[in-house]
Amino acid sequence: MEELMHRDVPVFDIVEVERLSHSGTWYYNEGRSDNEYIMLLIDEGKGTIDWSQGQEEVEEIEEIEEIESGDLLIAPLGFQSFSVMPRTRFMSVYRIIFNAARAFRVGKEWRIEDSPPSVQGKINLRLAPMARHYVEELYRCWRGRGGSVHLHIAFMKLWEILKSAIHKHGGAYPRLMFRRMAERMEQYCEEPFQIEEMARYSGMTPSVFYQQFKEYTSLTPLQFITKKRMEKARRLLTEGEARISEVAQAVGYNDVYYFSRVFKKTVGVPPFRYMKSLHAKIAVLHPVFIGSLLALGVPEDNLIPYFRQSPPLGIKDRWSEAGLDLHMLRQAKPDWIIGSDAVREWREELAEIAPVQLISYKKLSWREHLKQLAEMIGVKEVAASWLYYYELKAKAARERIHRKMRNETVLAARVGVNGVRVFGAKRRKLGEVLYGDLQLHSPLGVRDMEFEDVECIEQLNDFQADHVLLFDLHVRAGCKPKMIKGNVYYANAYPWLHYSALGHEQAIAKALGYFTNDYEEEECLFK
Repeated sequence: MEELMHRDVPVFDIVEVERLSHSGTWYYNEGRSDNEYIMLLIDEGKGTIDWSQGQEEVEEIEEIEEIESGDLLIAPLGFQSFSVMPRTRFMSVYRIIFNAARAFRVGKEWRIEDSPPSVQGKINLRLAPMARHYVEELYRCWRGRGGSVHLHIAFMKLWEILKSAIHKHGGAYPRLMFRRMAERMEQYCEEPFQIEEMARYSGMTPSVFYQQFKEYTSLTPLQFITKKRMEKARRLLTEGEARISEVAQAVGYNDVYYFSRVFKKTVGVPPFRYMKSLHAKIAVLHPVFIGSLLALGVPEDNLIPYFRQSPPLGIKDRWSEAGLDLHMLRQAKPDWIIGSDAVREWREELAEIAPVQLISYKKLSWREHLKQLAEMIGVKEVAASWLYYYELKAKAARERIHRKMRNETVLAARVGVNGVRVFGAKRRKLGEVLYGDLQLHSPLGVRDMEFEDVECIEQLNDFQADHVLLFDLHVRAGCKPKMIKGNVYYANAYPWLHYSALGHEQAIAKALGYFTNDYEEEECLFK
């Protein structure tokens, strides 16, 4: 008994229980205290819930989630203002407003303090079938048919059922909470973060918080904050004149030797070697290598563009076509010159200016490009570290997308002036990321081809894809959604068609947004 008395005990105060029916949008935001929480059980109908109502920080991103009969929602911490819009003639919901706290014993004294509930987010009652019974029991008790004691007993039984469902099935915490938390950890990475305190703040047990955080970010909380600290340290080491001890302090480490060990373990090389190697000025003769050099941490200001072709879409304006002007190149005084084997005939002239590294663009994968570039500037371990974290990110994205899409197929195509190019699974620019790293399912007709040109956009329907990814800057003007069956996503060519480390990393983030509907950086049209 003594052991039990020292544990936290959840305490609830039921403020209101109602059953409501609505045919239009209604809002939950008026007159509630910070410690007041809302539970909704969708009894009948379908609709959407918009978590962005009243959120000042992320107005640009729509936070809309589908809801239907059998869904139970508890508004997560920080999202107490939201709106619900019916998609059927009307929606019927049970609404429970409650306060949450925790009671605990310190020595011989009992204390109580406000605390977020340990269950938040959306749970379908298929995972907790008895929950509906206790919600209905709560409603009956509130209307005077059971009394206060029965009211709280019913709520505690409901709560235990929900906690059990979360523990057994992994839960369904809203992505918004984790994104906000990850953003804060990145913004204030130099500050100390206590995982147990973060878990309590989120309303989760430490084990569930750990699991859900890793699922969302691909890293444990400690790995995530360490990686963000090292990313900031990399920028400080290469973009300024700060000493290593100053950089260590700036990212939250008082012990410079410990910082150096963590930096080497995370990045691949010690801070001094990283700083020295990445201060080199590099003339780049092929735009595709820029993405990999940036991924390695080379500052943008240290890259000198000399392209013989137009740069890819998405690269900043300063990466304009410069041509191969040897006089200009001499004046720039680069430490290295990097190009593809397409400029092999110029090698002797280029070597008179600076050491030259020519990389076979078409024969080698972007991973090999990254490794060769890293070895050239003396940081091959950084490439290995970058690829390690890339694989973690790809695996996490792959698992989340597969849970959402299962065996549904994805087709990619680009609309041009003279027709439509369909990209096959063997087309390396898209095939590697869509059907390789993410292991999405391709339609049967494209599995063994690189590409196929068709005359009109309606012919995409012949591939019978569940999802169609369309690339073209002006596709909105020339393509009507009804022409294509399935879910259609309009996207810019960058980063999808930029064959580099950075391009692939950003493509994975875009794919996660499109195919899980977690966020909408590009316009996504569902029919």
